[in-house]
Amino acid sequence: MPLQSCCDKQYLRFQYGKKKNGQWYWHVRAKNSEIIAQGEGYKRRSGPIRVFNLMFGAGGRACLQEVI
Repeated sequence: MPLQSCCDKQYLRFQYGKKKNGQWYWHVRAKNSEIIAQGEGYKRRSGPIRVFNLMFGAGGRACLQEVI
């Protein structure tokens, strides 16, 4: 599934990034930019990406966006 443009407001945004404590976190933003779901810390970058694939890998309408 090709990733959709995060600029397109019809898609949810799955955002992930690394915090100062070295852990990787993720959250999902709704069309109105509110956070509607979030996850705990992961040791590796692959953790949040794996969650994205589980949540949206079957054709869900979301984009993947790394935030710093």
